[in-house]
This record gives sequence, structure tokens and C-alpha cells, in this order.
Amino acid sequence: MRGRAFDLLPGLAFITDGTRVVHANAACVRALGETDLQGRELSSLIDVESVETLTETLSRACANGETLRWGFRGGADHASNDLLAIELRVARLDEEHFVMSGHRTESSARLETTIGRLAGIYSRANEATIADISALLQDSRSVFEALSWNVALVRVLEEEVALEHVLYYEEDQGPAAVFMRGLIGRSVPMSDMPNVARVVASGVGHFVWDAPKMGADLANRTDPNRRGVADALAKDGLQRAAFAPVFVQREVSWVLMVAGRELAENDFAAVQLLAGILSAAEQVSALSRAHAIAQRHAALGQMATQLAHEVRNPLAVILQATRQLGRRVAIDAQVHQLLEMIDEEARRLETLVEDLVGYAGPLDPRLQSVNVAQLVNWSIDGCRARAGRPCAELEIAMAVPGELSVLADPRLLQLAFAHLLRNACEHAERVVEIAGASDGTTVDIHIANDGPGLEPQVAVRVFEPFFSTRPSGSGLGLAVVRRLVEDQGGGVELTSAGSPTRFTVRLPVAP
Repeated sequence: MRGRAFDLLPGLAFITDGTRVVHANAACVRALGETDLQGRELSSLIDVESVETLTETLSRACANGETLRWGFRGGADHASNDLLAIELRVARLDEEHFVMSGHRTESSARLETTIGRLAGIYSRANEATIADISALLQDSRSVFEALSWNVALVRVLEEEVALEHVLYYEEDQGPAAVFMRGLIGRSVPMSDMPNVARVVASGVGHFVWDAPKMGADLANRTDPNRRGVADALAKDGLQRAAFAPVFVQREVSWVLMVAGRELAENDFAAVQLLAGILSAAEQVSALSRAHAIAQRHAALGQMATQLAHEVRNPLAVILQATRQLGRRVAIDAQVHQLLEMIDEEARRLETLVEDLVGYAGPLDPRLQSVNVAQLVNWSIDGCRARAGRPCAELEIAMAVPGELSVLADPRLLQLAFAHLLRNACEHAERVVEIAGASDGTTVDIHIANDGPGLEPQVAVRVFEPFFSTRPSGSGLGLAVVRRLVEDQGGGVELTSAGSPTRFTVRLPVAP
């Protein structure tokens, strides 16, 4: 039991009676290049004048809380005449025994070097406008290899987490490496990774000493039929691990996991720096993407405005001409059908132009107090007034309290509701439901339909411009809704992709 506990200590540690080594942890044995230190005379390991001096020094260090800086003979990576510099803290285990624990003094220099190398990688990447998490991890590969760090990045979803990147160096074909790589691309409940859940909940990183147990528990939860993997992880897995949050817009979007046999608590500063670098990279990348989108949006807005100007007048002439022709001229049924086709296609083109202007053109919202129930009723009336299905043949159940008011532009908000209603009616079987509620700060308006629901690959793209599941759809309706609502200081999201399918508009309460 004592040996297992000491092996999990994050540095060099051993127990001594002041004369001999009673027990040494695995890290100490490796550092000194020995196979077994138990029973060894301290005088044969430490560069001191006498055992009496050593005993007195240990007692004094224990009483005064001093840090000892001693040279140890030998070492796996040292010549036999070299001394291994180690900083030690001493505490009494009982009347006869001392516990000595510490780390090689070069670990502090290693930490400084690691921080410098990581900062340099980010600086060079930033100068080259390469700010991507995956690219930065790959660029940092040589740093991790030199330290024998094994790195994994976990994306945080709502109630699940997904392993997205794994860089394994130690025991590359071992059970831990094979198991972790097998998780790439898989989503698991957050409860299956409690250390990740802890970081997400607190926003603070932490250090874990018993990584093998952590890995074995995860293996048991994710694949209980492979007990052998869990046993191998418990036996051969990495000794320690550090977890650090990667923030995006003040939310923990990823959790960085770093593990290694030689990982020590003072390495945690470098792990946190790496997490900060990844967070900054993602922020820069998001800003770059937003800037590119804004530029494209501005160009599209100019094009949409010009297109509307050029198309609206000819469309109006076509629509007016077909109506006049249908009323004034006695024509057979086939010609009448052709005129209806012209009218329908011209209206569809008119709607497309309006949608394009709504998506990309200038909006200039004028915010004021708007009664939600009244605006929803106007939108329902407008939807039903349109010829034929979708809205005219469906039951529209409205449950919006009459006292709800939001801060919005009534014209733009009604246009957003009209798009959502039309979308709901087009996918409904029999019923469209509209409900509203407030928490005192915001108002949520839910628009749901009883249709068959959306496939996952469709649900993630519903707000994407020009994406549509209908051959005749423009794919701009929901993209227009998002822009209309967000430009008024609100938000809209797909809150249920199943049946019922539900969209929720959230706006601030009117003062």
C-alpha cells in the first residue's frame, strides 16, 4: 500500500531512517538509474560528509521547513561521477523515519524552457496568421515529444464530450494509446469523464495523481465488454495527468488533458499556458472567420440591393400583365394554366429577392416596446391570407400571454415570425403551436409543428444560407430569421429537432 501511494507522488520521494533507504518511489529509482534502492546506505547516494551530519540536517530541515538542495550520485542519464541536483522537502513520518520528496532542480529550468517554446510557437503562428487549434497542437509536437507528454483535447457538448485530438508518445502501441485513439470522434456522457466535468463546472484546471485508475474507470464505462483493456490501463497506464480549460467566449469549449510518467505539479503552469494559447488561437480564428463573413456579407448586401432594384420593377410588370390578361381575354383552360404558372413563378422570384434583401441588405432596426401576442396574431392572419396551403389548412394553436412585451422592431419581428410560421406550416401534419413565456429578463417565443422531425445532418444546417430540404425552397428563410432577430439584440435556435420540431426566439423584455 505504501509503495503504491509513493509511486503516485508527482516527484522523487523516499522514506529513510536517517541512515538507510526504507522505501523509494518509482520516479526516484528511475532518476538514479537503479533497479532497487531499498536498504541502500544514504551515504552511498548523497554527497554528504557523514551519516551523523545527514541525520542532523534532516532533523533541522524538518523542524524549520527548509528546502534541501543535494547532489545525488549517478543517474540514468548521468555519468557515474556526475551529481544529480535535487531539491527536497523533509517531514517526519514517525519518531524513527523521515519522508523526503522533491524534484530535480533542472525541472524548473525545463518549465521555463517549455513555456518559452510554447509561447514562441504561438507567436510564430500568429505572425503567419495561422491560428487553428489543430495546427497549433501539431506545431507543438516536438515540445510534447521531448517531455514525453501525451496530449488529448476534448470538445465540450451540452451533456456529452467528444475526443477530437490525441497525440500519444509514451508506449505508442500500449493499451492506453490504443484505447484513447479508439475514442477519437466518439461522444460519451460527460459523467463518464468526471475530471473533465469538474473542469467544465468550475472553469479551473486540476492535477490528478492516479491517472491509471481514471483511465480504467473510463474504459469500463465506455466499453464494459473489454475488461482486459481496463486491467491493462490500471497496470500500465500513465501515472499522472493535468486538466486545463480552454475558453471560448467565456465558456469552457474544450478541456486539455496532458499525461505522462514524469509529469509533475510544477509542469501545470506549462499545461495552463498551452490551454491559454489554444483559447487565444480559437478566439483569433473566430475573429478571422467573422471578419471574412462580414466582408462577404457586405458584398452580398450590395449585390442584393442592386438585384432588388433591377428585378422588382420587371416582376411587378409581369404580375400585373398576367392578371390583366386573365381578366380581359377569353382563353382556354390550358392557356389559363400557363398564366397561373407564370404568376406563381414570378411570385416565387419576388419572394427570393425579398429574402435575399432580408438576409444581406441593410435593416436599420428601430427598437420599441412590442406586444408579442398582437404581433403573433397579425403574423397568423397574414399567413392564412396567403392563397392555399400551408397555413390555411392547419390548426394554429396560440398560447402567448397578452401581457408579454419585448424590445424589438415591430416590422422586422413580424417578418421573422412570418418566416417561422411559413416554415412550421410547410412541415406540419395537422397542428402548429405558438407559445410564449418570460423569466423577467427575456421572453421566449416557441413555434413548433407536429411534423416528422429533422434528421441530425439537417438539424445542424437549418440556419445555413441557401440550405433547403425542398427542391423549390430558396434556403434563405431561416437564415433571414436569424439575422432579423439577432440584429434586434435577440437570438433564435432550434430547441427540438424531433417531433414536435421547435424553434425558439429569445428577445429582451421591454423596459
